[in-house]
Amino acid sequence: MNKRLDILLRKNKEKDRQVAYRQVFLNSGIPEDELDHIAIEESDAISEKVSRVFANIEPRKETVAAVGNSVPIILKNVYDRLAASVGCYIYTTDVEFCGMFHTKAQFAVSCSIKVAKLDYQNLVFIVDEKFRYFLSIHYNDKDHIDEPLSFDVQLKEV
Repeated sequence: MNKRLDILLRKNKEKDRQVAYRQVFLNSGIPEDELDHIAIEESDAISEKVSRVFANIEPRKETVAAVGNSVPIILKNVYDRLAASVGCYIYTTDVEFCGMFHTKAQFAVSCSIKVAKLDYQNLVFIVDEKFRYFLSIHYNDKDHIDEPLSFDVQLKEV
């Protein structure tokens, strides 16, 4: 399919989903004035770079029970290493139709668990602007066979 036509079709689908998509991130605690939408074309370019940079890196994995205020150690370590004001891209599996958002690391990392829980059908992804850290977070709801009520977190680090 023609690339331009593909983008137009995806943007058309985006209109229907974008409000709900943005609301998930706002409901997670990211302030509205700290959540900048990245359009589909730029999101595609970022996604392609993520695929290239992190392609051959084996992820570190962690599963944590989703009880209380438990925070995966992987997330805490990345949060501690990144300066709070460093920019990050945060998005879910719906990036194909909805694009991604740019925000500060402090919001992306600290709110990612809530995004995963609010949008549990999708994976949540975070990549810092310098493409050193790539995180994926998935919430396993109560119906998950292997690890119900837990978070699966993976980190690829350059």
